Amino acid sequence: MRPVNFSPDSLFRKLWLISGLLVIAPVAAADEVLLLDDFSGPTLDGSTWGLANWNIGDRTQFGNQPQFASDGVDQWIELPLDTYNPAAPGQRVLGTEIFSLQNFPVSASGIEFLARARLTTHQAGLVAAFFTYNQKRSKGRWISDEIDFEVLSKQLSSDVLVTSWNDWGAAGSDYYNGIHHDGEYLDLSGQSYNWQNWNDYAMRWYPDRVEWYVNGILVLQQTAPVPDQDQPIRASLWAGGTTWPEAYSPDLVIASNAAQNQRFIWQVDYILVSELGGGSGGQTPNAPSGLAATVDGNQVQLAWQDNSSN
Repeated sequence: MRPVNFSPDSLFRKLWLISGLLVIAPVAAADEVLLLDDFSGPTLDGSTWGLANWNIGDRTQFGNQPQFASDGVDQWIELPLDTYNPAAPGQRVLGTEIFSLQNFPVSASGIEFLARARLTTHQAGLVAAFFTYNQKRSKGRWISDEIDFEVLSKQLSSDVLVTSWNDWGAAGSDYYNGIHHDGEYLDLSGQSYNWQNWNDYAMRWYPDRVEWYVNGILVLQQTAPVPDQDQPIRASLWAGGTTWPEAYSPDLVIASNAAQNQRFIWQVDYILVSELGGGSGGQTPNAPSGLAATVDGNQVQLAWQDNSSN
C-alpha cells in the first residue's frame, strides 16, 4: 500500500487527481535523442558539425574557429567574434557559426532543440543566435524556413528575440506578416532572466505550432508561421547590420589592424535535439487497485495497491 496525506478540504480534488494520474493515465513515452553534444572538446566534432564560411549582413564574415573552455567542473564551446578580420580589415568582423550536418524533419509528436548558453558582454551590436535554418530553390526563388532565439546585445539583458519563418522569399514575403515571418521581442525581467548568465533555450517544433521556452518556462507560442522544411540546428555570433536598427550599433567598431582587435564570445554548454515522446520506453503500467481514503484528525490518508512492475 502507498499512503499519501492530504488536508480534508482538498479531499475531493486530490481524489480526482490521484485517480486520474494513477489509475487511468499511461506513462508518457520517452523522448528520443537525435543529437547530443556537450562540447567536451578538444576540437569540434567534424562528423556532427559544419563550420560556416560565408558573409551575413553587411558587417560579418563567418569562418572564425570555435574554441573550448572550462571552469574546472564544466566545459563548453566558445564561438568568437573578432573585430579584426585579416581577410577584410576595416570592412567586416570575423564571426562564427556552427551547424549540424544532420537535418531534422518535424514529427507529429514534436521536435525539441535545446541549448544552454550565455553571452558575457554588454558590447552593443552583437547577435548571439541559437536557431534552425534551411532553404530550397522553388520556381526561381530561394525559399527558406527558420526558428530563432536571438540575443541582441544592443537591447536590455532581460530581452530576447524569438521568431519563426515559413517560405520566406516567396511572393508576398514581409516582416511580421504572420504568414512568412512573425515573432516578438520578449521582456523576461519578471523571470529574472539575464542573457549574461547560463540559460536554457528550447524551441519546440510541431506540425501546427512553434513554442519557445527559457529555463523551462513557455515564453511564446505561435501557430503561424510554422516551418515545414527539414532543418539543421545552428549557433552563431555575428554583428548586426546597418539595415537592422534594433541590432546594429556603430559602437562595435570594425578594426583595421590586429592591434585594435576586440574579441567577444557566445558560450554554448551543450546542444540537444530530441523527438518529443518519440522513444519506445513508454509502456502503460498495470492499474493500481483498492484506492481508499481515511480521515485521521486534520489529515486524509489515501492508500492504494501498486500492481505495476516498475
